[in-house]
Parts: sequence; C-alpha cells; structure tokens
Amino acid sequence: MSGRLNVLVVDDQESMLRCLRRSLSAKHRVQIAKGPEQALSLIRNSAIDVAIVDYEMPEPVGLDLLASIQALAPQARRVLMSGDESLRLSTLPAFVDGFLRKPFSNGDLLAALERRTV
Repeated sequence: MSGRLNVLVVDDQESMLRCLRRSLSAKHRVQIAKGPEQALSLIRNSAIDVAIVDYEMPEPVGLDLLASIQALAPQARRVLMSGDESLRLSTLPAFVDGFLRKPFSNGDLLAALERRTV
C-alpha cells in the first residue's frame, strides 16, 4: 500500500483517538470511531484501506471487531493495537495483518500501515 490511505481508528479512549488522528492525518484520510458499533457503521458507508483497532474495548472486543471488518471489507488491512505483553502477532488469528504494541512510536504506527510486523 502506498499513497494516501483511508484509515479507520477504533478505540474507546478519546486521548488515543486524538493522538492517532494527529499522527496520521498529514499523510492519510483518518476516520475515528469510539466503539465497535460506530466503526461498523463507518465501514458500511465508506471504503477503508486500513483499520487500526484497540484490543481492549467494551463488547465486542478488538479481535471480534477485526473479524467483522474482515467480513465487511476483506481488502482492508487489519491492525490490532494493545499494551498486553502476552499478545504476539504469531499467536493471533490469520485475519490480523499487523500488531502495534503500546506504547508505540510514530514510525511504528506508519510502518504498521504497510507491513505485517512491528
């Protein structure tokens, strides 16, 4: 993937949404969702290239949301973010294309849009 991407960021923490929007909006079109329902509504109504989803959210959890995103937008790259030290990309389901361990740098964030591991 290259060029200006349509990125959806999903997190229940407002501060994380603001931070990610600020980090990504110079190079990409960014939509934010405060939860799964809002995210699924956005996906149904607009094309996305990348979805960055927090692991720990109210129901459904991040992995469940990524599975739904795969069904609705199979072309979209799906990136999970978490501070949980026990999670590893190699142990996540195949529908997870990338993983960001919190805290992460802007470089890690931008790299996650392009490749499988960070």
